[in-house]
Amino acid sequence: MLFLITYDFNQPQQEYPDFFNAIENLGDTHQLMSSVWLLNTDKSASTVHLTLARHIQHSDYLLIDRVTRNTKGNFNQAAINWLNQQSMEP
Repeated sequence: MLFLITYDFNQPQQEYPDFFNAIENLGDTHQLMSSVWLLNTDKSASTVHLTLARHIQHSDYLLIDRVTRNTKGNFNQAAINWLNQQSMEP
């Protein structure tokens, strides 16, 4: 499944290397924007959320949302190429 992961860290001085490592360890990834990632994984949204939430503060925000092919926007070519290479399993 293809997911969009977006977050807002409310403690800017805090560093989150384990959070970013966890994203990359969940499957095939592409960082779309500074706080937006795309993830292709066989894990559920709940599993992705639980895995990532343990690496952030309670005051931080985290959203995991499933992506469909009905996507519109202006992205860089690398992001478009990455999206086009992903399978869209139900």
